[in-house]
Amino acid sequence: MRTSWILACFGMAAFVGACSSDNNTPDSPVSTADAPPSGSDGGSKSDAGAATTFTITLGPETGCSHTTGPAGTATVTVAADNTLTVTGTYSGLSATPSMGHVHFGGPSDGGPVVISLTIVAGATAGSGTFNVTHNASDPYSPKAGTPTAPADYATFISMLKTGGKTYLNFHTGDCGGGELRGEIQ
Repeated sequence: MRTSWILACFGMAAFVGACSSDNNTPDSPVSTADAPPSGSDGGSKSDAGAATTFTITLGPETGCSHTTGPAGTATVTVAADNTLTVTGTYSGLSATPSMGHVHFGGPSDGGPVVISLTIVAGATAGSGTFNVTHNASDPYSPKAGTPTAPADYATFISMLKTGGKTYLNFHTGDCGGGELRGEIQ
């Protein structure tokens, strides 16, 4: 009986010792430096292997009166070979967007158009989908503007992947400067 009790205490001490460490360092390093940035748009970033994916919540662009409450979601993915894929949906716009773009600029900036999106109208006015796939062999010629967009596609993609320097914007006849926007962060 006494031997069983001693063995039980010894086993418990070995278990507790194995589950703790002197420096409180986990077996696998965990870094908060790569934690996805968050923004007021509810966006998030994830890195899966060599691909980087942003999930974006789109909302009203400032400077345009919104009586319909525009909204949308987007997924922006940069593959290992720097192919950029953008897909998403929109709703509540005053009309079907006349244009949609990836712009270069920060959260409070209006910036130049870098890549145009394909807009597909939905069954309801002001709703639908959008998409684009763009890779290094596709033409890259950003519009002039401030801030100045990177001159080459590889630099643009590198900056996009860091987050906070690009955004999606959708223009309508009622809001030529944009009715719906989402920061890529």
